Amino acid sequence: MTIQEESNRFFDSKLRKYEDKLIELLLDIAQQKRANRKPSIISSYLLIHGGLTQKELKELTGFSIGTISTFLLVMTGAGGLIKKRRIPKTHTFVYSFSGKLGDLTVRGLEIALKSIISIERFLRNTILKLDKLDEQGKKGAKHLSQRIAELLDSFAYYKEFFPDLVKPSEERVQKKQIFQKKAISEEVKEIEFDQDVYVIEDDIHNQLAALQMFSNRDPLFIRILGLFITRKYLTQQTLKNNTGLSSGKISQEVNKLLEDGLIEKAEVTDKGKITYSASS
Repeated sequence: MTIQEESNRFFDSKLRKYEDKLIELLLDIAQQKRANRKPSIISSYLLIHGGLTQKELKELTGFSIGTISTFLLVMTGAGGLIKKRRIPKTHTFVYSFSGKLGDLTVRGLEIALKSIISIERFLRNTILKLDKLDEQGKKGAKHLSQRIAELLDSFAYYKEFFPDLVKPSEERVQKKQIFQKKAISEEVKEIEFDQDVYVIEDDIHNQLAALQMFSNRDPLFIRILGLFITRKYLTQQTLKNNTGLSSGKISQEVNKLLEDGLIEKAEVTDKGKITYSASS
């Protein structure tokens, strides 16, 4: 059966309603993981059909060829998560996920590790800049420098134990605790940065957003997670001050990060004020 014949089978009206339900389910899962909607829709159709051309993806999704082409270009380059093959005697390519789902999981971990390695040098150079700003008495420079040092320590852990992540659970080395819990000062919870330090923090967030591991993530997700990455401890009020989002939207995003295990409740006062912390 040819690719074209196989894809036509899914366009049958009797099967289309089941396909729509499956797409709906996959999108619900993607939304829980804060994945960007358009790439999630394209990925879902590729998973269901096995292989599709750009024209077929356009017909199924309603997206422009430009949107589809950009996504496929990123994914074929992102560790080869998607492969393409030319249909004989044509200039048309069929795109599909490469390997089994288990292989894709391993490849996803490899991309995450490469992303960590690619940003390490940038972060080390950033510490040098922050140390100079700290000498000038710039508010927040010392805090951000210490936070980056913590991140680099955690990167060292993930690089060391990455091969262990793909082993069966009973064969894995028990994860060690890198950081000890300590009391959180009010200054750290509500810390404000001088403008020079804000500029560096924004640069870090932009570097994070450009990583392959975040290529299909919602920009708002990256923005809020980025603040936890650079600051570690935040209250909802601090998040509101830094993002300009409403209290309701902040609460919604924080709850999703809690569900994903990316942040945790570090402290709850007698009055119910919560300080959240990045998980690493």
